Amino acid sequence: NDAAQLNYVVFMIDHGWAPYRQIFEMNQPGIYLANWTVLHTLGRSDLAWRIFDYLLMALLTAGMVVVCRRERSAGRGSSGWFPGVFGGVLFALYHLRDGAGQMGQRDLIIGVLMVCAYAFMFQALHRRDWRLMFGVGFCAVSSATMKPTPLPFAMLLVFLAIMRWRKL
Repeated sequence: NDAAQLNYVVFMIDHGWAPYRQIFEMNQPGIYLANWTVLHTLGRSDLAWRIFDYLLMALLTAGMVVVCRRERSAGRGSSGWFPGVFGGVLFALYHLRDGAGQMGQRDLIIGVLMVCAYAFMFQALHRRDWRLMFGVGFCAVSSATMKPTPLPFAMLLVFLAIMRWRKL
């Protein structure tokens, strides 16, 4: 039930209170920015959080399609949309079955950002375009501003990309 607590903290921030100083809070600043953005763009209703979750599920599914895509150089074509869509829909059904209390979860946002980081890395390696690695960095750093646990995965991701790039 992160959304309700974080909505209150964002409400207090909007009314002049300072987190960590006047509001006893353990979350990192990135999640406040994510919640603030949802509240100020989509609104303060339950529908806003449902829309946000559906947008996250669509982004996650798109990332999974990119990750599941096969390389053409392997002679197997470029299909892979089915496992990506299947995985994304299965994940969405699993997440959405928990109901409104689980809308806008911090760990869900982090997970979607890390799947997007992997998708950017796969695209960078497939296209041999190192500029796409900025997407990896943006997604990984954005997730790390919400919770520090994805940092080892992000470092491993960059290490694997460097090792793969040396072979290309």
